[in-house]
Amino acid sequence: MKPRSTSHNGLLQPPVDTWELERQEFENLPRLPAILTDVQTGWRLNCTAEGIGILVREKHLDALGGAGPDDCKRFAAAYVEKLAQNWQWLDKATDILYQSRTKKKESGNDK
Repeated sequence: MKPRSTSHNGLLQPPVDTWELERQEFENLPRLPAILTDVQTGWRLNCTAEGIGILVREKHLDALGGAGPDDCKRFAAAYVEKLAQNWQWLDKATDILYQSRTKKKESGNDK
């Protein structure tokens, strides 16, 4: 259970979802940073960081540098923005993510 915060008037306030605030701040930036994390890339492509990892593993998304399989991946914002506008790429990415989810369920590793 998340702790509740108290405002200056002593009334209980709902907890602040810092993750959602971070996403909102990111989406409201006037310009994207040149290099995005896997989480930020997921926000732009509307999927989770885990989904980004799947797309990289399936060689459908290219990360910058030579990050290892367990390292945090980085992506060029210009590249990600082009992908976000490419409906054929998005269609294929969606298929890959659905297939991965189906395989995970069939193997019994669905959490």
